Amino acid sequence: MTPLRNLLWTLAVIFAGGGAAPVVAAEALWSIEQFNDAEPNWPRILGTPLRIEGRLSSQLKGQMRFQKCDVTFRLSADLERKIASAKNLEVAGALRYEGNRYYFDVTDLKSLPTDRERYQAREVALRNAAAKEWFELGEWALGRGKFYDDQELLDLGRTSLARGLALAVRELPKGDVDGRFALVDKAVELQFPPSLVDEIRHEAFREWLARCLMKNPPDEQDLAALEARLAKTFPEAVEPLSAWPTDLTQSYTLDPIDTYRLADAGQRKILHRLLGADVQWRRIVRSANPDGSNGGQIADRIDQLIPERHAAAEQYRERELVYRMQGIDTAPRAEALTLAAAFRERKRPQLATETLLKWLVAKERRLRPDEAPQFIELADDYLTLLNDEPRAVALLAEAHRREPQSQDVLDRFSKLGFRYDGVRWTKARPVDAPGDVTDPAPEPAAIPQLLKLGMTAAELGQLLNQPTSVTLMRTAAGTDEIRVYGRHGEGSRMVVHLRGGPGATEPRVTKFYTR
Repeated sequence: MTPLRNLLWTLAVIFAGGGAAPVVAAEALWSIEQFNDAEPNWPRILGTPLRIEGRLSSQLKGQMRFQKCDVTFRLSADLERKIASAKNLEVAGALRYEGNRYYFDVTDLKSLPTDRERYQAREVALRNAAAKEWFELGEWALGRGKFYDDQELLDLGRTSLARGLALAVRELPKGDVDGRFALVDKAVELQFPPSLVDEIRHEAFREWLARCLMKNPPDEQDLAALEARLAKTFPEAVEPLSAWPTDLTQSYTLDPIDTYRLADAGQRKILHRLLGADVQWRRIVRSANPDGSNGGQIADRIDQLIPERHAAAEQYRERELVYRMQGIDTAPRAEALTLAAAFRERKRPQLATETLLKWLVAKERRLRPDEAPQFIELADDYLTLLNDEPRAVALLAEAHRREPQSQDVLDRFSKLGFRYDGVRWTKARPVDAPGDVTDPAPEPAAIPQLLKLGMTAAELGQLLNQPTSVTLMRTAAGTDEIRVYGRHGEGSRMVVHLRGGPGATEPRVTKFYTR
C-alpha cells in the first residue's frame, strides 16, 4: 500500500461514522510525511492513539523532534533513555493541543533500522522478484528520499526502478508494442535518463516493425502508422544521410538491440535513420510487381525517400527494362529504340544490341514473302540499328529476287559497293586471295592462320566456334553463305563467305575479312 493510500485508509477508519467520536485505528502506522499531510484533520484526532515513525532530529530533556516536523514530542525519562543512539524511531501516543500549540505525548517508543538498512533488507528479499515488487521498492525509496532530501536514497530508488523497468521489458510478450510504449510513459514519468527511455522506445519500434512483417505483404496502414510515429519521435529517422554507414549497418542488422544500447548519442541518431529507412523501404517494395513491370515507379520512390539506396533503385529500373525486353517481339519500333537507348545509358550495350536484334528477328519472321519493300525496310533497319551489313545484303538479295527491277534495291546495293554480274552480287573490290585488301581493311591478327580460301564448310567448323549469325542466299548459280563471328559493339567481327554449287557440292570459303 502506498503512503497516500495508507493515510487515506487510516483517516477513513478514524472518521468512520461521520461526525461521531473517532474510532481508534491501533494498527495504523504513519510516517512523518503522512502525519504532516493530515494536519487539517488534527483537531478531530486529538487524544486518538497513534503510531508514527520517522527520523530523529533533536532530543532535549523530556522532549524530542522528528526531522521535517514542527510538533514537539513529549516523553518520560524512561522513554528518553530508550532512544540511546537510534536514528529512526517509532512512537506511540496521542496528539494534544495546549496553549495554541500541538504536542504529541509519547507513551512508548522503539528504535527502527535506518532507511538505508530498510532498503537493503527489502532488496535482499527481492532477489527473484517480479518487476512490480522492484517498482514498489523504488517508489518507496524515491518518496522517502524526496521527503528527507536524501540523495543516497534517491539514487537507490532509481536503481530499483531501473531494475524493475528492465524486468518489465523482459516480462512483456513478443509483439506487445502497446505494453512497451506504456513502459516508455512510465519511464518518462519516473524521470529516467533520456538514453534509457530511448532504449525502450527503440525496442518498441523494432517490435512494431516485426509485427508488420508477420504479414505478407506487410500491412500498409500499420507501416504508415509506424513511420509517422517514428518520424514524430525521432525526426532524423526520415532525414537522408550524406553517406550510408556500412559498418554500423552491418552491426545493426546482426544485433539491433545491443548495437543501439552500446551506441553513443551521435550513433543513435544514425541508427534512427537506419530504422526509418528500413520502414520506408518496406512500404515502398511491398507494392513492387514480381515481374518487375513497375520497377521504374518503385525506383523513383526509393530515390525520393531513401536516396542513400540509389543503387537499389537502379536495380528496380533495370528490372522494368528487362520486363519490357521480354515483350519486345511485338513492340512498335519506337519502343525498341527507346529501350535500346535506355540500356546504352546504363552502360549495357550488350542488352541494347540484344533488344534490337530480338526485335528485328521477330520482325523478320513476320515478313510477307511476296512483298519486296518489307525486305528492303528490314535491311535498312539491320544497317541503321546494328550496322549488320551481311544480314542487310542477304535481305536485299531476297528483295532483288522478288523484284529484280526495283530501283530501291539497286540503289542500296550500289551505296554498299556491290555490283551484279547477272548471277550474284559482289563487292566492287572483293578479297580473292589471302592478303588482299578490301574495305574495310582486314586485321590479320584477328584471323586464324589456318583459315584458307577453298576450305570446306566442315573444315571451317572444325577450325572455328559456332558463328554468331549465318545468312544463306540461294541463286541459280548455287548457294552463298555468310558466317559472322562476334557481335556488333563487342570489338571487331570476322566475316567468312562460302559458296556451294547448284548441286550437292559442299560450300567452300571464297573470302574472309574483319569488320
